[in-house]
Amino acid sequence: MIDLQGRRVTLAAARAKLTLLVFVSPGCSTCADLIPAVRSIWRTERRQLEVIILSVVTDDRKNREFVLTHKLENFPVVTAPDVAAKYQVRVPPYAILVGTDGLVKAKGLVNHLEHLESLLTEARLGHDTIESYAKHRGASTLRSAQRGVIGAIEQASA
Repeated sequence: MIDLQGRRVTLAAARAKLTLLVFVSPGCSTCADLIPAVRSIWRTERRQLEVIILSVVTDDRKNREFVLTHKLENFPVVTAPDVAAKYQVRVPPYAILVGTDGLVKAKGLVNHLEHLESLLTEARLGHDTIESYAKHRGASTLRSAQRGVIGAIEQASA
């Protein structure tokens, strides 16, 4: 496939680096807010990580405007609603970490830097989702994590 800058981009091939596929929509404010986090991850991990941004919207004008507004010219940005459908991406922003072997290592909704970092951590731990990691660690770990989240929510609303 060809990105918005006219460069050839391949998604299915094995690579020397991990590949982070970041699915966005030009009209999504959360997607726009995520772009600095994508840049941050790329800067810190670029020796072992390639980043490709995929728009779920087919309107090239909106996609090009998104690229210009967020200064994404150095990143491959591809119009790819078909790829989103293949990976069952329902709502952006969503990210998929693909291993050097071409297999999905981690995936999930990503609203900020911590979500992106958690995908890398999950892959390093050998789990494709945080739920998989919790299951591996035991049900008590999941319950403990849930209690921590509930406690934080209760504390924030107090």
